[in-house]
Amino acid sequence: MSKEETVIASVKDKLKQLGDRKHSLENQLADVQNELSTIKEQLDARDQQIADLTEKNKVLKMAKSLSGSEDNTSETKYKINELVREIDKCIALLNK
Repeated sequence: MSKEETVIASVKDKLKQLGDRKHSLENQLADVQNELSTIKEQLDARDQQIADLTEKNKVLKMAKSLSGSEDNTSETKYKINELVREIDKCIALLNK
């Protein structure tokens, strides 16, 4: 084998190795992207769960304050006024 043929064979071998490496890296990238997608879905689900629990907590606190003990009358009035303002905002938005 001449020197040129040896160099060409070496280049071909390195090109094949690079092609194999590229294919391997593409597969790894696809796996990582799939994992990222799964993690994003889990994160979105957790965010929704947090939002739901926060809303439930808010409702429970409001129900507790509205259940009314004699000590919480000012807090209860404040909550009712807050609800009325929120309803008024909703009505105003519907009237636009």
